[in-house]
This record gives sequence, structure tokens and C-alpha cells, in this order.
Amino acid sequence: RNTGVAAARGRWVAFLDSDDAWKPGKLARQLTALKESPGIPACVSGYDLHKDGRTVAINLPILPRHFRREILFGCTIGPGSTLVAERRIFDEIGGFDESFRRLEDWDWLLRFSERYAMAFVPEPLADVYVWSSEPTKSKPRTDPVLDGIERIGDKYLSHLTSWTERINAWISTASSS
Repeated sequence: RNTGVAAARGRWVAFLDSDDAWKPGKLARQLTALKESPGIPACVSGYDLHKDGRTVAINLPILPRHFRREILFGCTIGPGSTLVAERRIFDEIGGFDESFRRLEDWDWLLRFSERYAMAFVPEPLADVYVWSSEPTKSKPRTDPVLDGIERIGDKYLSHLTSWTERINAWISTASSS
């Protein structure tokens, strides 16, 4: 992804993982959503998640102003095959952290959310395939998802703590009034 962003010369960047697919009209729908959301430089869409022989529609009925809150508690908003963003954003906040084996998209979204809101097209516009894999028995590894969660916790815990303290102060002030 970082190599593609570095090579991009247009205003917009969109990603398509090699094992995923876009539904017809995806880019047009997202560019329309961005045009209707002045000042918002990126858009994600819902997607159909295909895993273990099942398909689950992931709809994202999220308002741009709720993006920061939603992204703090986990990442169902994966920028993989659903993200369309202005190329300049990657110059401002950096690319995907290549030291992550998984959840580099959540890390990127947390950095993005510190500066920007996100536009959403709720309905599925991509097919995302998740393949089960097991580590080889000859070379045990830590779980890349758990490793990613731990790294995100280390990196962002101070942000979450300060945010939680502000919410608690606001609740205390509101309840004493």
C-alpha cells in the first residue's frame, strides 16, 4: 500500500487488496459522498465480509462527527479495499506502519482521526475475503492480531486515558448542575 501511495500522482488514492473485489459503482458513490462532505478528505464504505464459508454484510451507518468515537473502540472500519482518500493525507500523517503484521489499518485510522473526520457510504460496496491460516508448527509465532492490539494499546493508551478523563469530568460537571 505504501509503495502504491508513493507512486500515485492523482488527487485520490483507492485500495483494492488482491483477494477482494469492488462492487459496480463503488468509486463513483464514494467520490459523490466526498463531494457532498466539504472538508472531509477520505471515505470508507460498508462491505460484505466473506469468512469461513459465511457472508456478513458490514454496514457503516456512521455520521462523520461520530467517527472519532467509533474508531477508538475497535476497527470494523478497515481502510483496506474500502478506502478512498486524498493523496496528500498520506504526506501529512504518514503511511501504514509496516512494522505491524496486522491492524496497521486501525493504527492509520487512529492517526487520521486525530486531524480529520471520515465520510461514510453505509452499504456494502466491496467484497472482503478473510482467509483462516495457522502458523507453521516448525516456527511458532505470536498471534499477529493480539500483537497489533498490544502495540496499538502501547501507542495510544495516553490518548485514550486523556479522552476518558475529559469525558468523566464532563459527566461530573453535568450531573452536579
